[in-house]
Amino acid sequence: KILRLHKIPTIEVGEITVPKLNRKHRWFTTFTKLHVFSLTQFKKIVYIDADMLICSNLDHLFDKPHLSAVNAGGLVERTWKGLNSGLMVISPEAGAIERMMAIVSRDGIDKFNGDQCVINAENPTWPDMKTLHLDHTYNMPHQHVSRVKKDHGIQMIRSLDQMSRGKGPANLIKVIHFWAHTGAPWDVLARGLTLPPGDIGLTYRLWIQLYQEIIRRGRRR
Repeated sequence: KILRLHKIPTIEVGEITVPKLNRKHRWFTTFTKLHVFSLTQFKKIVYIDADMLICSNLDHLFDKPHLSAVNAGGLVERTWKGLNSGLMVISPEAGAIERMMAIVSRDGIDKFNGDQCVINAENPTWPDMKTLHLDHTYNMPHQHVSRVKKDHGIQMIRSLDQMSRGKGPANLIKVIHFWAHTGAPWDVLARGLTLPPGDIGLTYRLWIQLYQEIIRRGRRR
């Protein structure tokens, strides 16, 4: 609905189903995300999950190489090494989906909890390819904001006005990621839940304010 209000074109893709995986599985629908690797009508794509809040211009990411991404959460959870598929720079190619799904068939679905596991399985050397590692500010879990501010001096915008000014300092969080297991902001909005205190509450408040502003602008068109 919002995309139609702003006359933003969309591309419909078919669902990618995985044999033997229950449709009620938490990550069942995420396998469809793999379609982005085969959209060869585009030279390069900057893929961004729907549960992300963009706080800064990201146009420069189109200059990054294929599979540039973030080891999201790795600043806090040091054992995490792979890429997070919430934000990726992708150069699509024919046969990509078939190649990745062949890995699922070979290794068995029990090994994979969604698209991210498949992408990491196809690219096992990614953790050592530092040229593909985007800064953590490009995919920051919202529940980690307070911790990284304290431990690493990373900053976050405090208002939509600050967001509208464009590019900020290098240590400013560019993209906030609302991880599914901690509650999506649209659920918080729809259910009228009380926002938590501190930085976590601020991340929700910014998302809700931006959503409401986008709706208002769309209706004025």
